[in-house]
Amino acid sequence: MINKLIIICFICLAYPVHSSNQNKLLIEAGKPKIQQAGHAAANELVLSVGVFDPLKEKLVFQNSKTTNKPSSYSIIQFHKDKLDPQSLKKMGIKIVSYMPNNAYVVKLGQNKKSSLTKNEQIRWVGEYIPDYKISPNLYNTENTKSFINLEVTLFSDYNKKYSAALIKKHLPLAQFSIPYDPSYSDSIILKVTKKDIDKTINSLALIDAVKWVNRYNFNTSFNTEAAPAVQANKNSNGQSVDDSYIPDNTPIWDKGITGSGQIVAVADSGLDTDEDWFVHYDNGQTVTHAVTESENTNLLPQPGTLYPDRKVIGYFTMPLAVAYDHQIYGFHGTHVTGSIAGDRRESISAGPIGSFSSPTSSGYDNDDGMAPNAQLLFQDCGGDTKTDDGHGELIAPIICFGENMFKQAYNAGARIHSNSYGAANNGYSTS
Repeated sequence: MINKLIIICFICLAYPVHSSNQNKLLIEAGKPKIQQAGHAAANELVLSVGVFDPLKEKLVFQNSKTTNKPSSYSIIQFHKDKLDPQSLKKMGIKIVSYMPNNAYVVKLGQNKKSSLTKNEQIRWVGEYIPDYKISPNLYNTENTKSFINLEVTLFSDYNKKYSAALIKKHLPLAQFSIPYDPSYSDSIILKVTKKDIDKTINSLALIDAVKWVNRYNFNTSFNTEAAPAVQANKNSNGQSVDDSYIPDNTPIWDKGITGSGQIVAVADSGLDTDEDWFVHYDNGQTVTHAVTESENTNLLPQPGTLYPDRKVIGYFTMPLAVAYDHQIYGFHGTHVTGSIAGDRRESISAGPIGSFSSPTSSGYDNDDGMAPNAQLLFQDCGGDTKTDDGHGELIAPIICFGENMFKQAYNAGARIHSNSYGAANNGYSTS
């Protein structure tokens, strides 16, 4: 009899544990610090509203203005080293996105929840509750003027074509700060009066397809500040919006180092080569204006066609990649390439005409790159498929970031290479 009891106990311990909220340690919700998020334990969930162990802890939302409502979205956390998305797919569960640590946001019907309790790999299952959707900073409106701009992001599985209509259905009087274009953006920007913030937040949180609501700040160019920060670790005395201002504290440019004579290779999602930043090149004798078209290069490490007098000396599309940049990548490759060596000539809005860089002058405009006179070699690694969380998926690393890709860039004359590898977590650490 004793042996049977022992066997039964071992079987019980093998199943996932789902403790009740009554036994959990209560933790006040709030935006986690980078250090906390970056060093979260394997059994902790990392959300924008807090870091916690869902089996032992519960987030408490002291300032919450939302009400509860059942959601079709849930979070499934696996035990450490047991992450198994294929097992979920075999059960007919739709994975929407990954969530650190060891978890997925999924579309889960009520009839599937009971079957998950029998999966030994799963540690915890819980709903994606409305409070998870609201940025903690939205509850502090003391310094808010007459209105606030809200950025509303929907889950990646929702058809973006219907996003604006969905918001209008639940908020008929909603004002859009920016006209919504589903082909360009994944987010909707709303203008909300201060007196309607709480009501609007609650309405948005109760929309099943809404993933996240946060304050929205319109982008401002800070390249003027970036130049002295990179070159001298100092602030600029100029204004980011002042396109005629040339920043001081630029000792690298002051020594005539503008990237002249250097070729920088970039392997990324793609490049919009017809953007003004990539079509002008002054080699000190002549100025060339030309757009470099993409070229398939299937015989790595052999380079494709090179154009020594152009800003982009070559555009090599890797095997299986799709040429040029795409919205699904957020135009990442174009952004990175411009930050490295972009050199604009055309005016923006009503601003002044830009200046060419040269071997003797940075010709700096406040949205140029750090080495504006360097030339560029682009290696396109962008595919046309998306990951489970809706982002663009690069082609196989063995092709795009293998030895032959780097040899191709070297054979084309590049001695500097940018790859944007990223890291295992979203944060920086000095350790």
